[in-house]
Amino acid sequence: MNMRAPHHHRILLAAIFAVSTLLGAFSISNRASATSVEVSPVLITQTSAQFQVSISGYPPGGVAIVWGENSNTLSNTVSVPFCQVDPCVFTLPIGVALTPNTKYFYQAKNATDGTSYKGVNSFTTLKSELTIVAESITQTSATLKVTASDDITSGDLKWGTDPENLDHSQTIGFTTFYSLPIGPLSPGTTYHYALYKNGTDEKYANMLAFTTPKSSLILSAENITAVGVDIVATVSPDIIHAEFRLDETSSHIASSPSRVYSIPAFDSEHMASWRFEGLSKKTKYFYALYNQATGTIVGEIKSFTTTDNIVEVTATDITETGANLTIFASGDLAAVNIRWGKVILNDTSGAYEEFTAPLEPGQDFSIIIPLGPPELLLNTKYFYAAYDITTDVRYGDVGIFETGKSGTVGEGTANEFTYSDLKTDPIGQTTATISGKTTGDASQMKIFISSNFTDSLDFSSHTPTLGSGTFSIDLTGLKPSTLYYFYIANTIAPVGTPIKFHSFQTKNIFVTVDSLEVTSTKATLKASLSDGISAVKIVWGKDYHEFTTEALPTVTNGGFTYVFGLNTPLTPDTNYYYAIVDPTDIWVTYYPVTLFHTLPTDVYIPPGGPDIGPVVGGDGSLSTQGLGGGGIVPCQNLVDRNGVTVDPCNFPAFIKLIQNVMNFLIFDLALPLAALIFAYAGFLYLTSGANEHNRSKAKGIFWKVLVGFIIALSAWLIVKAVMMGLGYDTGTFYTFY
Repeated sequence: MNMRAPHHHRILLAAIFAVSTLLGAFSISNRASATSVEVSPVLITQTSAQFQVSISGYPPGGVAIVWGENSNTLSNTVSVPFCQVDPCVFTLPIGVALTPNTKYFYQAKNATDGTSYKGVNSFTTLKSELTIVAESITQTSATLKVTASDDITSGDLKWGTDPENLDHSQTIGFTTFYSLPIGPLSPGTTYHYALYKNGTDEKYANMLAFTTPKSSLILSAENITAVGVDIVATVSPDIIHAEFRLDETSSHIASSPSRVYSIPAFDSEHMASWRFEGLSKKTKYFYALYNQATGTIVGEIKSFTTTDNIVEVTATDITETGANLTIFASGDLAAVNIRWGKVILNDTSGAYEEFTAPLEPGQDFSIIIPLGPPELLLNTKYFYAAYDITTDVRYGDVGIFETGKSGTVGEGTANEFTYSDLKTDPIGQTTATISGKTTGDASQMKIFISSNFTDSLDFSSHTPTLGSGTFSIDLTGLKPSTLYYFYIANTIAPVGTPIKFHSFQTKNIFVTVDSLEVTSTKATLKASLSDGISAVKIVWGKDYHEFTTEALPTVTNGGFTYVFGLNTPLTPDTNYYYAIVDPTDIWVTYYPVTLFHTLPTDVYIPPGGPDIGPVVGGDGSLSTQGLGGGGIVPCQNLVDRNGVTVDPCNFPAFIKLIQNVMNFLIFDLALPLAALIFAYAGFLYLTSGANEHNRSKAKGIFWKVLVGFIIALSAWLIVKAVMMGLGYDTGTFYTFY
């Protein structure tokens, strides 16, 4: 059977094929001629950028973006993926780190034949940005805050008082921000600071400076009487250990003051006060605040003058038939006459009552005297005043009060009692004994005691009533080195009870540091305790004002041993501060804030090997004499005294070994040998004369040595390129990132 198509069918199929071929060729030609490539840089930072590529039409051979720092030599290429749609847009990262503030050139080309689609364009990366600000500046501390652009990720932040030698440094790493508290600083001092590139003297920006405030003090004399004064001080935070000094001669304040009060601690408002008693009336006194830490007077020496004898009388607890006269006296008066009555005093036409009130000469003294018996009259005015028992001169003005009407609620009267032979002995660090003798009805008399003059604490819950006769009260749980005030009063009928304040001061307890052994990562403290200390707390840390605390268990046998860095090793070559305080109140200091400095990292050979050890210079620098790195083998597995390997034979050390071998073969062996052979070939060439054989031989030696040396150097470069691709630092070659 004949399967061939009829003749006219074959003609039709040929025509269809020809038309299809022509249409396809036209379409391809049309798309190629309509190719359009647009390139623009986007998302430009200090170290990166991206190319946004827009393509219309079919680009034969593909598209590539060539770029570089030199417009004539665009040596870097970014390939554009094949375009599946028309038109298409790509955003392509450059892929390598750029240099800040640098101009780069780029151009779109055909990836196959290198035909340029458009001319060369350019863009510039952003400048590096760095801001360092000193904030929260006090007399002893400050905070350095660093803000930087993305290309700056680390550096050495240095500061100090000498701009030519910044002696404090902290290596920091950050993204865009870092905050570093620094201290302790000195008050009234200018500090310079800057950020340097790691391990270099090259600054990222100009050096800046700030000045700490000077130490401040507000010192005043208040509540001045004939025999006493309150000295009040408000200080800046840098003043911690200080004392009040007072004397009648200003020149004695700095060297040998007659009266000194050591301030245990300033309160949360940095304030402290103390009342000096036993002064002389109408006398000029000088006073000042002495900084125990610096051994200097803070601010200026001030003065005040005590008053003449003072007697003040006020009427209190007034009822319908009674009243009390409260008498305050200051000076050298032993007694004062008190007159009172219904008539104006000193009016001889009328009668008045008079009694003599005994005083305590040489101190401020208060006493409450009930008026009557007989009872006072209802709704009646009474006058009162105090007079000198010798000259009959009145002290102050005449006072007046008026009794209440019928029905006024009274306070009652006090049981009469007296006490004498009062003693506070013995006095320890946390205990004291108050003893004496009472007469009269003292069945409800108790002792009220406090370390704050204006806030008395009732100890009746754990001390018995005094009763009549001899009494002895043991007080416990007191604070060391603390002044206590106390008075004896009737708990049932306090109105009318004479009140006289007494005081005593507990002894100071202390800690003696016997030894402090410091290494690079630990410090061992051995201390002895005085009587009265059963437990202590250690506060310590790198920052002078921000301590960590650790309470020690009950100490025995009058001492303890504490190891800093037992759980977490200390940082070598670093300042640390510590203090020993009361475990319940850190403001009660047994041993003041003290500084110690850890040693630089020290190295030694394990037992059985020679003791190489570190060599520490006079400037505190550490020599690595004896460590690995002096020969071909770069490590010795050395450990420091804390068991930490500081010179390990690890994989980076193996890479360093390969580098050492290559350096030896190329630079120590091949290079001198090549020089000798070159010299021999040169000699052979110069002496060959008409001998063509020797001349050819010399040329052959030249070329063979040159080619061999180039091959050796190429091998070194190839290995270095491979190592760089694996992530090794090409600067040191053997150091792993």
